[in-house]
Amino acid sequence: MTPEVSTTFDEWLMWVFDHPVAEETSDEWWWQEPDSDEGGRWLDRPPMQALTFVTRLFEDPLAYLSCYSDAQIDQGLWFIVGTTNSKHFEWIVDGRVDLGLRKRCIRSIETLSSALFAPRCSDEIIHGTKPLDSICYMLWDLAMHGAYSNVRDPEIDREAVKTLARIIEIPSFACQQSALHGLGHLVYDAHLGCDVIQKYLEDHPDLRSDIRKYAEQALQGKVQ
Repeated sequence: MTPEVSTTFDEWLMWVFDHPVAEETSDEWWWQEPDSDEGGRWLDRPPMQALTFVTRLFEDPLAYLSCYSDAQIDQGLWFIVGTTNSKHFEWIVDGRVDLGLRKRCIRSIETLSSALFAPRCSDEIIHGTKPLDSICYMLWDLAMHGAYSNVRDPEIDREAVKTLARIIEIPSFACQQSALHGLGHLVYDAHLGCDVIQKYLEDHPDLRSDIRKYAEQALQGKVQ
């Protein structure tokens, strides 16, 4: 199914997730779609539709993804959030798109984290032992860092910090590591988030040593 015909939310879901899982990243389905200069189509949706669809999915992921394996979900989420794969998340920092929708999309990552990542990811997502570990760890890097390091939107940055402050309180090491990763980039890119990390360290005096070390690195904006 191509972007041109994925006009409804259900069609879009199938377009994103209903694919065999590639053995190699270079074989993932979207690399087989020709770019516009090759007579094909860009792998995106119109801005409002793209963020509306993503937000709807993230706000209730279990309702829409139950028929897919964790590996298929991982592959689909990488497609959505990775700006080298599609353009969905490019609209997060585009001022031409309704600010309310963009902020709602950021907030929806909290539900994605608590409903999907918390019960299905390992306690060491940095090393990636379960299918959803990699996207859980990298989501905020892809969504708020990368291409956006030099294109800041203060409203979106503040919404991200507030959302990450809630995610870091989810009783899941996976979600906490993901939040620290995102906060570390915001410390480096926007000088925001130090207070959230500091509170996390103070609230968890018996924190696992490797996570404490990672939090201290995030406090300095030194995460990868």
